[in-house]
Formats: sequence, structure tokens, C-alpha cells
Amino acid sequence: MDYYLVNNGYHIFDLLSLTDNCCRSLIVVPHAINIPIEEKKFSSVYHFPSPFGSSMLSWLGLGAISRAKKDLDSRLKINCNDRLFVYTEYELFNHFIIRKFASEGAKVYLVEEGLATYSLVPSKGFVSVKSLFGTLWVRMALGLRNSSITHQKSGVFPFYRDSVFSGLLSSDNKTIARSISCMPIKRKAQSSEKTRDNESIVFLSEPLYDYYMSTDEYLELIERIVAQLCAVFKEVLFKFHPREAPNMRGAIKKQTIAYPVTFLENEGPAEVLAQSMMFKYCASFICSALLPMVRFGVEPIFLIRLIKNYESNDVLMGVEKMLIESGVILPNSLGEIIPGVIFCSASKGSMKYFDEVFCNE
Repeated sequence: MDYYLVNNGYHIFDLLSLTDNCCRSLIVVPHAINIPIEEKKFSSVYHFPSPFGSSMLSWLGLGAISRAKKDLDSRLKINCNDRLFVYTEYELFNHFIIRKFASEGAKVYLVEEGLATYSLVPSKGFVSVKSLFGTLWVRMALGLRNSSITHQKSGVFPFYRDSVFSGLLSSDNKTIARSISCMPIKRKAQSSEKTRDNESIVFLSEPLYDYYMSTDEYLELIERIVAQLCAVFKEVLFKFHPREAPNMRGAIKKQTIAYPVTFLENEGPAEVLAQSMMFKYCASFICSALLPMVRFGVEPIFLIRLIKNYESNDVLMGVEKMLIESGVILPNSLGEIIPGVIFCSASKGSMKYFDEVFCNE
């Protein structure tokens, strides 16, 4: 049996573009499941609420963690012929599920979630005190002997030992700075038969003010971007990030009140919007939703070089390197964003569909 471990709406959306195989089970550890789960498309669906919150203080709740582990062990029965496909290691409870499959000799595959898969990697060489303490805690107190913690400016990230993964399902012939073999997998084409509007663009907001700049700097940058887009496109749409707080949404609307921008209140994945709306361009900074837009005939525009002093940030430099390797053209200024420009070249190399690779094993 194939099991798919998902944490948000994008994971479910991407899974349905990977395979039509109905002999599969879904494991849901919910963060932001903002699209409906069609349970009839799976042979079984397991829901496991995570005992871990956004704060590392939740890692100290040994009672709640123990109860969650017991629930997992009592309900999920695995054997060596099963396979697990997991999108992210950053949810710590996913590590208990990965460990369960690996301990039974089942194969575990990591599925590309987006840019973070390539730009965020386990610490090598010097390890910060926070990373060392986190790693010792999850290994000794939580029993996750194959897990490690990397602390960066943009957050705390758990990783599982590379050798446990049988491969990484990538959307292109990318490379990753980890000892995991990449398996380029083609998604099902989802481009609309209708002609996309070459003068329509959607901008995806990101909470860069949490890590890379101040709130005031972000608002000023958003105003510059919206002003330029409204000057060259007939239709400018704006989608808030799902984690964007109401007060921040209000501040953005106030900052851009002078411009004819349409704010979308849709909380679902941006990829779902691409199925129902006919914009030709989609812009953001380092949003993982951008690259999959190519499947819908949408041009992704990465504005990473507009982030002040991005060259001094190792994570952002890693993202830039990966984007360039993927054939993405990165604008250096807002003036380069005009209708008719192509920002993403076609994938290189041969790729197979998921079912061609895994249904014949």
C-alpha cells in the first residue's frame, strides 16, 4: 500500500496531480487544510492532530506527545511492502510517522514541496547552541534518534537522516545539498484550453516581515510593486498569505489604497486559483506556489532580488541558485516586469510520470 503524508492544502492538491492510483491511503497531520479532502479517492484516510505547535515550548509537552504516539501506533499498521511519500520534515510529528515506516523496512520517499526543499538543508560543520540543544532534546527525550534540528534566522527546522529516504521526487532535474538521490517526476498537465490574459497578473503576499525585513519596509516594498504592476498591467490581483493576520491585511490595503488593485479573499492554494482564473502572470518573492504555476500555462515571476541585502542571507542565496539552475529568469528591477516577457524556460532532461516509475515496481 502507498501512503501519502500531507499537512496542508497544497500537499493534497499536488498529490492529485501526481497519480490517479486509487490503491492509496492518506495520512493527514493538519496545518492548513484549506481545500476539501475527497476521501472517496483514497482507500483509507487517517487523521492525526499534531501535539507540536508553532513554539518550541510544545516540544516539552511529553504527555501530549506520548498520547499522540500511542494513537499513531494503535491505528496505523505498516509492513515492509508499504511505501510512504512525505512532503515535509518541518512538522515534527511527521518524524514519528517516518520512523514507523522505516522501522518496518518500508521505503520512504520525500516529495518536493517547493523552494524550501532545496534551500533549507541540515546544518553541517559549525552547529549553533540552539541547534545542538534541539537535536539532543528530540533524540534523547522524544526518542527520534535519526532526527536533527537546524536553527536559522527564518525559523527552526527539523530534518530526518538522509539515508532513510529512498529518493526525492523533484519537479525538474534539480540538485539538492543532501545525500538523497533526486528522481525527476512529471506532473499531469493542467493547462486550461482557454487563452490566458496576457495583461493580468496576480501577486502573492509573503510574511517576509517575520524574518527578512521590518513591517514598514515590507509595506513600502509592496506599494512600489503594486504601483509598477498597475502601471503596466490592465488587471492586478492581490492574494494574501494564509498566515497573514487581519491587521496586516488591513495595513497592506491602506498602503495601496491609491492603486486599482483587486484583493482576493480566497484562502485556498494559489494553484487552485490558476484553474479558475485566467491571469497569465503570477509574482511573489520566494513563494513555493510559483514554480508549479507553469503547469497551468502561468508565467512565474520571482522578485527575490528586490529583497534588501538578500545577498547576505544564505537561505535566499540558496533559493536564487536553485532558481537559476531551474531556468528561471530573475528580474533585477520592477521595470523588467512587462506583459509578454517569458520568465521561466521549459524543464530540461527526460522525466517520467509517477505511475510509470512506481506502479511497475
